[in-house]
Order: sequence, then structure tokens, then C-alpha cells
Amino acid sequence: MAAAQQVLYTEHDRTGVDARDFVRAVCDSARQGFSKDVTLHVDINAGYLRNDVTTPLALILNELLTNAAKHGCDDFGRCEIWISPTFWKGSVR
Repeated sequence: MAAAQQVLYTEHDRTGVDARDFVRAVCDSARQGFSKDVTLHVDINAGYLRNDVTTPLALILNELLTNAAKHGCDDFGRCEIWISPTFWKGSVR
């Protein structure tokens, strides 16, 4: 949440944030809790998020990332997590 709030406070537009910057900040923050064998791929286009959706989005995204890293890795702790607005674009790795 701290990373998400940092993006909110550094934006010049007080009504919303750049979607790409926001999602990357949340992912970068979550990544700090993962092993080096968990790879995040962030593929977010430029867009705009209103402030009223940023906190719920940050909480949900963080929970999804944490669950994917905890339950989606192989027996050696390796996995790749894709963050993209196109959900069914490929197979799960």
C-alpha cells in the first residue's frame, strides 16, 4: 500500500493516477516479498485510474500476486506471474 500511496502523492492530477505507474509500483512492492525465483511480467498500457479505485485495486492486486507466488510455483519455488489487462492471452506457466 505504501508504494501505491507514493504514486498517488506524486501525481500532479489529484483526481487519479497513471495506471501503468500505479500497477508497477504495487508489483514492485509485492515483489520484495518473493523469492528470486518468482518472475513478474508487467504488461500494462498507459491509462488513467480514478483515486476511488486505487486502494481497492492495490489490495486486490497484492492479494492475487501473493497467492500466485505462494500457490502457483513449482516444487522448486519457480514461477512466472503475468500482469496484463488481457487475462486469457496465453497459458499459465
